[in-house]
Amino acid sequence: MYAHFAGGGSVRLKKHTGTLEIVLLDCAPLREQVSKQCRSLMKRIETKRAEYELYQGKDLPAYERWMASCFGSLLSEMRNLEQEISRAQWWVDEIEDEVFFSGGTYHVAYKRVKAKFDGAQTRDAKTEAPPCDDDDDDFEEDFDEPSGNGPSEMEKKYMFSREAFDNFVRNVARLNPKALPKQIYEEMFARYKVDIQELIDEAESPQPDDGFHDRGHHRHTPKEPPKSETCKELYRKLVRRLHPDLRADGNAAVSAIWHEVQEAYAANDADRLQTLLALTEVEQGAPDASTSLWSMRGVVKELQRSLSGLEKVLRQSRKNREWGFSVRTDLDKLEKQERAGIQSRHQGASAHLKRINAVLEKWSTPPKPRVTKPAAPQTAAKKPTAQKHREPVVEAIVDDLQMGFDFR
Repeated sequence: MYAHFAGGGSVRLKKHTGTLEIVLLDCAPLREQVSKQCRSLMKRIETKRAEYELYQGKDLPAYERWMASCFGSLLSEMRNLEQEISRAQWWVDEIEDEVFFSGGTYHVAYKRVKAKFDGAQTRDAKTEAPPCDDDDDDFEEDFDEPSGNGPSEMEKKYMFSREAFDNFVRNVARLNPKALPKQIYEEMFARYKVDIQELIDEAESPQPDDGFHDRGHHRHTPKEPPKSETCKELYRKLVRRLHPDLRADGNAAVSAIWHEVQEAYAANDADRLQTLLALTEVEQGAPDASTSLWSMRGVVKELQRSLSGLEKVLRQSRKNREWGFSVRTDLDKLEKQERAGIQSRHQGASAHLKRINAVLEKWSTPPKPRVTKPAAPQTAAKKPTAQKHREPVVEAIVDDLQMGFDFR
């Protein structure tokens, strides 16, 4: 028999030929050590929790009240500016999508999007319900509530229209309907209408009353698996300690543990219930002798996890300006910093809105027609001039003159 190591190599183990004995350990010192560790962790958790509650209960409300009193008008302008930027950016996104899926220029896409937007507003205005007169006793009798769960007649008319089909082709199939051949377009449109009709028939058909469905919900839910006796016993102990009807303090931490007990019992998780029971015993300062050392070590892990989460939240909160605001004294300096920051963000948002509006203004303006320059008249090609014939003697004299000879 060999024992192998992760780094390589092995050692041959000797075969034990003697008898094996059970050694009883005194767990009291170990339990005391784990209990001491749990109490230390719980003390640290309480300290961190008090800091966070002070931040949530005093610092944040005081900072919000101070900001509203000092920069109320600036913050209102910033909110309005952000809303305008959001609306303008929506127009830009819609126009770019229209150019991508339908093709064409940005001006044409702008006109299409604007036409759709105006048409949607017109439909909403037409379908808006008339004002109700409280003195009219016959209103309830005249009101005809639509029956069934299917779409209305107006919705059906739109669903079967070519406009809805074109939108489906652009957004779902990622195709340009105007670029499709006419035959393929008609075939797709016919299949689209058949599918839409099937969906409408399915929506308007009544649910089968077969004992399993009741308005879309199951009547007979599947039976839960039976709970083990260990889970039931642990759950009874936890109920006697944590049930809200048996406690008058209304502690939030106890309520959180109670919800975890409910989840663990529903999942039939005996180990989790044992850990939660040990946690309640440690919090009460009197762990039961029947609580295993393994459960107490699980409590230590739970407390360490809670402490780690609290410390992470506190690290992030300390970076905020709101941290410690209720005890700050340099509010004048902080006011100058906040005002400078808000004004800087306001200027940046205003410049961004101007750029977006300039782009939309450019897209809304029709392009200028191209001015074609008239073609230049063709001139007659010059005939090459014929060189005069010179005699050989004359050519020689000319060459000598060019070389600088004097013949006098």
